[in-house]
Amino acid sequence: MSMFTRIVEGLHGAKIEGLAKTFSRLGKIGFWLQVVLGSIPLAVTFFVFVFSGSISGPRSGLPIVGLLS
Repeated sequence: MSMFTRIVEGLHGAKIEGLAKTFSRLGKIGFWLQVVLGSIPLAVTFFVFVFSGSISGPRSGLPIVGLLS
């Protein structure tokens, strides 16, 4: 029975390592997805302040507002 027990323990260890690698990969993907999605508002803000000129009101002179909405 000891050989059977070692085989079963080896299978459980492999499953745990595979699960850990999967969670690690998903964590990295989630991090970079947040970085990409978080950069979108920064890019829009940069566009508004650099290319729109003077802003007198909250939405005046911003054609990008119509485009995004």
